[in-house]
Amino acid sequence: MMSDPQTTGRASSRLARSLRRVVTSPGRRRWIGAAALIFLAFAVLGRDDLALMVRSFAHADWRWALASVALMLASLALRSLSLQLIVDAVAGVRSRFTDSFSATSIGLLANSLIPVRVGTVLSPYVLYVLLRRRREHLPFPTALGITLTERMFAIVTFLVMALVFLSTLSAPSWAVHVLYVSAGLIAVPLVGGFVLNRRRRQVAEACERGGPRVRRMGRWLPQLIQSQRIWDRPLAALAVTGTQVLAWVIQLAAAVAMLWAFHLGAAGLSGAALVIVLTNLIGLVPATPGNVGTFQVAAVAALATYGVAGGPALAYALGLQALQLVVGIVAGLVAMSAQDMSLAELAGRSRQAAAALRAAEPKVPAAEGSAAP
Repeated sequence: MMSDPQTTGRASSRLARSLRRVVTSPGRRRWIGAAALIFLAFAVLGRDDLALMVRSFAHADWRWALASVALMLASLALRSLSLQLIVDAVAGVRSRFTDSFSATSIGLLANSLIPVRVGTVLSPYVLYVLLRRRREHLPFPTALGITLTERMFAIVTFLVMALVFLSTLSAPSWAVHVLYVSAGLIAVPLVGGFVLNRRRRQVAEACERGGPRVRRMGRWLPQLIQSQRIWDRPLAALAVTGTQVLAWVIQLAAAVAMLWAFHLGAAGLSGAALVIVLTNLIGLVPATPGNVGTFQVAAVAALATYGVAGGPALAYALGLQALQLVVGIVAGLVAMSAQDMSLAELAGRSRQAAAALRAAEPKVPAAEGSAAP
C-alpha cells in the first residue's frame, strides 16, 4: 500500500516541530543535560569508577579550588576590561569598568540559567541601559555590535592559541577539524566588520538609495558599524587582543589548579589545555543549559587521553564546571543587585530591544534609566 506524499510530508513536518519543541523547551533541555550525565556515568563508569568519583570529591583539596575561583574572577575581569576598551573606541562615549563588568556578568548569569543564549542580547542591553543612565549616547545596535565584537576577539584568540599549541596536545581528529572550520567561519564576520568600518560612508549612502527594506535596515546598520571603530585604533585593538590572551591563560591556570585540587596534577598543563580546548569547542553549539552534560563528556574525553580514569575525570569535570557556573551566577547576581536590576525584566526587554532593530531605538523604563528617549 503506497502512502500519500502529502500525508508523509505533513507527518515529517509534525515530527520536526515536535523535535524542535523537545530541544528548545526549557524544562526538556534541562532533562537533556541530566540524561547526558546519566548516560556518561553508565556508559563510561563502572561501580569502581563511581566509587573513585565519590572518593575524589571526598579527598579534594579545596584550597586549590579557591585559587581556581580567584583565577576565574580575574579572567572575568579581563573580559570586562576588553569590553570597556571596545566601548571607549566609539567616538564620544566613555564607559566605566563597572558598566562592562555588569554587562558581562549578567550575560553569563543569563546563559547559565536560561537555556537559550539570552545573554547574547541581554549583555548589550545592560550596557545600553547603564550608559544611558549616565547620559552617554550609545545606540542599542552599537552596544549589540560591541559585545559581539568582544566575543569575536575572544573566539579568535582562543582558536589561534589552540591551533598554535595543537601539536603539543593529544587532540582527537574531530577537534582538529572543528578548530580549522571554526577559524574559517569566524574570519568571515571579523573581516566583514573591518571592511564595513572602512566603507561606512558608502554603506550609509547605499542604504539611502535602496528599497524600503534596505532603508529600514539603514536605520540601524550605520549604528551597528559604529561598534567596529576599534579597527581605527590599532593600539586599542592590540590591547584588546592582549587582554583576551591573558584571560585565556588565566582560565587555563584555573583549570590546572582544579587538577591539583582533585590530585590529578600528573595530567599536567597539556591535560588542562586539552580540557579547555574541547569544552570550549563543545560550547560553541549550546545543546543544554550551561552546557551541563556536554561539558563533562568533553572533559572526560580530554583527560582520558592523558591516562586519567573515568571516575576522577568526571569528578574533576563536575567540579570545574560547577565553579565556573558559581562564579558566573554570583557575579551576575551581585551586578544586578548593585545596579538595581531584575533578570526576568531584563530578559524580556532585551528581546524587545533586539526586535526593535527594525523600527526605532528601544525605550528605557524610568526605573532603569533617567535618560530614556
